[in-house]
Amino acid sequence: MKRYAIQEVWVNDPDLSGRQLVDIATECEKQGAIIAIVPIIGSVPSFAVDAVNIGGQVLIRERKIPRRPLYETSKRLSDFLAAFIGLILLSPLMISIGILIRITSKGPAIFRQSRIGKRGKPFTFYKYRTMYVESNPVAISPITHQDPRITPLGRFLRRTSLDELPQLFNVLLGQMSLVDPRPEMPFIVEKYS
Repeated sequence: MKRYAIQEVWVNDPDLSGRQLVDIATECEKQGAIIAIVPIIGSVPSFAVDAVNIGGQVLIRERKIPRRPLYETSKRLSDFLAAFIGLILLSPLMISIGILIRITSKGPAIFRQSRIGKRGKPFTFYKYRTMYVESNPVAISPITHQDPRITPLGRFLRRTSLDELPQLFNVLLGQMSLVDPRPEMPFIVEKYS
């Protein structure tokens, strides 16, 4: 530990005895290093946990995130108002984009897709269509702007993020928030741990 200036030690060996763990922890304390012990139970099904020392015994305890009704109400109200005002102010632009999409490629102007929202609830996600109709609607999003599935107008809409404007309807309906994690497709959410 001294030779390599180790500052943190992770212990992941379920076969170590309690005495061996105490010896390792004592040595870490002497050397000024932090010790982190992987719990024997394996992964804890929560992101919010605390390690608590009670009488020399370490417990892993779930940390309940307190509900904040005032914050949630004010966030929803501000999302609703911003989306409502945004839709009114941007409606001429949004109508123009919709017309341009219909003129430049066959198919609907609005792309609809099932996404997974808060608490795993599915909803219909809206975006301007930036790809040709023949493209697979549940494939992974294109990584490059040169993707042949994207229409010429679609490249511009993606580059300027104007393709996202119809999501204001999702915000207005309370399915999304202006500031939140991006909702994903069901087959991607299934891979989450």
